[in-house]
Amino acid sequence: MSDMVITFGKLTPEHLHPAGGKGGALARLYQMGYPVPDGLVVLPAAFAGDEISPKGWSQVQAHLARLGGDLAHAAFAVRSSALVEDSARASFAGEFETVLDVRGDEAVKAAIHTVRRSRHSERVRAYSEARGLDAAHQDGPHPDGEDEMAVVVQRMVAAEISGVLFSADPVTGGRDRMVGNYIHGLGERLVSGELAPHEFTLSRPKGRYKGPPELRRFARRLYKLTMRLERDLGGPQDVEWAISRGKLTLLQSRPITTLMGFDPVTGEFNDSLTGDYVWSCVNVGEAMSMVMTPFTWSLLYRAYTELDILPGYSSLGNIGGRPYQNVTVMMSMFRAMGRNFEDLIKEMGGVRDEYLETMDQYLFPLPEATLFAILPNVIPMMRKQRAGSKNLDAFLAENPRWCRAACRRIEGVRTADELASIVGEELTPVLRQTFWRVVATALRYGELAGRLRRELTVLVG
Repeated sequence: MSDMVITFGKLTPEHLHPAGGKGGALARLYQMGYPVPDGLVVLPAAFAGDEISPKGWSQVQAHLARLGGDLAHAAFAVRSSALVEDSARASFAGEFETVLDVRGDEAVKAAIHTVRRSRHSERVRAYSEARGLDAAHQDGPHPDGEDEMAVVVQRMVAAEISGVLFSADPVTGGRDRMVGNYIHGLGERLVSGELAPHEFTLSRPKGRYKGPPELRRFARRLYKLTMRLERDLGGPQDVEWAISRGKLTLLQSRPITTLMGFDPVTGEFNDSLTGDYVWSCVNVGEAMSMVMTPFTWSLLYRAYTELDILPGYSSLGNIGGRPYQNVTVMMSMFRAMGRNFEDLIKEMGGVRDEYLETMDQYLFPLPEATLFAILPNVIPMMRKQRAGSKNLDAFLAENPRWCRAACRRIEGVRTADELASIVGEELTPVLRQTFWRVVATALRYGELAGRLRRELTVLVG
């Protein structure tokens, strides 16, 4: 690889791993159109130990001239981007050095060296050991045994307000509101705890703001930006942001590592970590009693996302390789719509009597506007359900042949890209159509079963 330094706009998939967690994430967000200050990534290949090579430094200078214009007056932020940093397994937040308001060639060069050298610190070593990260998770063996690291050089934002926002409660995992805080000035004093921050919340599903008046005019924009990040990045996010000259800027977004239901290093699934919810395996567990392969789970999850009508919440989870329904989300939503709590529990079944008295404490409050928030999702679901009940005989007659052909296609796959193409373009559309046929049929007979259960209860108790 001849390039030792890559700008955010030019960073390609082949550079993602050496660019590290932070560099790769910032470049991806920049290319997706998020309000991220432009910057560059100094790749590990540019260094000899902790010193940047003459060729690497020459490339840095060329890119800095484009980023900063007049280098004598341009200001930059120099930050770490270790290969395991800001990943789903570990954040390394605050463990490496950051150098802000850097001006001039020699100052930038010195800052790069300072940040690069911080990978050897005792606190980084202790954090790595605590998270179970060793040389096996790095970019090959290194003589010093330390975490390999790229360095990010980014245009400096002269922040008037700096803050963080968690798209879920980092302690309980609750998704009913986003929790944030901010300070005046640069964000490093917030991360270090030097200043006591101002706190605020943004409630779902509309982003209702509760906090100091001075931030109110930015609250709606911040809420929409964070909701988009959560969707695009596939999970709850820890977002760093700043306000400068009346504009909201995104500085960083990384997974909330305590709320991740999947560990990419071990391959373990445990969605019970994603929030304080009640999970039930009734119906889905009975239909799929064995531990699923990751491929089976990926297809099942694609189907069940059709039922995700409450923004920010998933209706299905994977715990130990088995599917579970999120009872808390459904019950909280129905309660907000005015449905009788006890009758709902009896209708759905599968919740043991000893849990009925405590179920109430697991529900989360939803505003009255919830009905209007979910209507745009409910109406298409009703249409899909009606469509799923039509032409069932023809579907059942054709389905075995289609399944055999799909199995042959999958058996012939040789690359991950080919498999991804088959899943996205061929399997997923048919899978979702089939899902709604199952739902339509189950609801038809479920109504009869529910009526029978109610009548028997009256007759025999």
